[in-house]
Amino acid sequence: MKERDHAVHEMTDIDYADHELWEEVIWPALYHRAPALGEVKSKSSWAGLYEYNSLDQNAIVDFHPEVPNVLMACGFSGHGLQQAPAAGRAAAELLVNVNFRP
Repeated sequence: MKERDHAVHEMTDIDYADHELWEEVIWPALYHRAPALGEVKSKSSWAGLYEYNSLDQNAIVDFHPEVPNVLMACGFSGHGLQQAPAAGRAAAELLVNVNFRP
């Protein structure tokens, strides 16, 4: 396997799917871990925006730092349905108490 630069691609098109990364890095690792997956083949792929904060890759529930009357609940990227009840409660606590309850 040749070495690859795993840096984030600087693509302007969010539809970019890195097929080379899949074929040369991810697929061999999956096959090595579970050889039974050897018969599974990709028929299509999808790439899109993955929203998270760059500090710890988690969602943000807080007031906007420059616009104090804007409450943000963003960055869930696929986990929104799972985390919606907690995010809603956190947002409500911020609105009512101006802080999270302990």
